[in-house]
Amino acid sequence: MTVAQPKQAAGITWRHLLRYAAIADLLVMAIVGIAVRDKEALAFAAAILVGILFLRIRSGIAGVIMIGVLSLDAAVFMLPAAASNSTHRGRFVDLLIPLSLAVISASGALAAVGSVFRHRLPETSGRAAAVVLQATIAVFIVALIAGTISQRTSKAEVARAGDITVEMRNTAFQQKTLSAQGGSLSVAVSNHDLFWHTFTIDALHVNVDVPIGANRRVTLNAPPGRYEFYCRVPGHRAAGMHGILTVS
Repeated sequence: MTVAQPKQAAGITWRHLLRYAAIADLLVMAIVGIAVRDKEALAFAAAILVGILFLRIRSGIAGVIMIGVLSLDAAVFMLPAAASNSTHRGRFVDLLIPLSLAVISASGALAAVGSVFRHRLPETSGRAAAVVLQATIAVFIVALIAGTISQRTSKAEVARAGDITVEMRNTAFQQKTLSAQGGSLSVAVSNHDLFWHTFTIDALHVNVDVPIGANRRVTLNAPPGRYEFYCRVPGHRAAGMHGILTVS
């Protein structure tokens, strides 16, 4: 006597969707990381590759969890980056990169959840995965159109003679210590990272959003003293994205 096996829905499965999303994330992160020399993007791509390899080991649950966590992390960071760039920058590529990663990573996170619980509802798992794939494509197209329409071109805020220059790269300020004379001073900030950042000095009431690929310039009045500047994006300050401005 044979035991009836759970009926599997035809079409794409959660594991297929997870693998496709992971490969897409890997390729985009690797290409962008090489293009802009971003160490974090390359490290993320390497971690995704390890997760894909883990999918082949036994049940593959280690790979599912690893890809799911990485995808969720990328989606959380890239969604606000895409939103910020849609309203702050005019370059299409600065919207396309974070939006692509946000949508792909979100679908990967959902696919990881579906892969974990696929045995509870085997009859509908295939259809659900297909719906998520179709929704991912639809959301990407709609968001890309909406973001492109909402983009506005801003004046290039390039550094001027006498400005203090600050560069953001690899989730870090390349200049950890800044010095200036008291009074009116200007800081020119450029973001060469994969994530949007802020240049924040609480004591001087300075908080400037700096989207991916953007240049921002802020003028402030600072009495003599030491002031901490940092990025207020959650987790960035704790990761070491801060420094000291000394005004004499």
